[in-house]
Amino acid sequence: LLHEKIVILKAYSELFIDDWEGFQTLTGSALAKKLLVNPSEHPLFYIEPPLCSKEYRQKLIELFFEEYEFNGLFMHKAPVLSTYLFGLESSLVVDIGAEYTHVVPVV
Repeated sequence: LLHEKIVILKAYSELFIDDWEGFQTLTGSALAKKLLVNPSEHPLFYIEPPLCSKEYRQKLIELFFEEYEFNGLFMHKAPVLSTYLFGLESSLVVDIGAEYTHVVPVV
């Protein structure tokens, strides 16, 4: 049984944020209570899923700069970073997760 004061938030569905308010709550709590960092003193490295729309990406950027005031931001697609990890310039990345599967060519 879960304790009556425990609240479970699931802000993501298949890699994308569905509940923006829940995402803000989770992110704010992680920064203030767990990581103990002031975002204005650090840049953020955000690994984004493949197939992110321009609008989705813009909303994330606005949130990170306006709500949390990070002093810098680097965003990159996960398949590209996986390719670079192995020192390659191109590859076929197969990413199998609990809720999704992506096959992405990186050229």
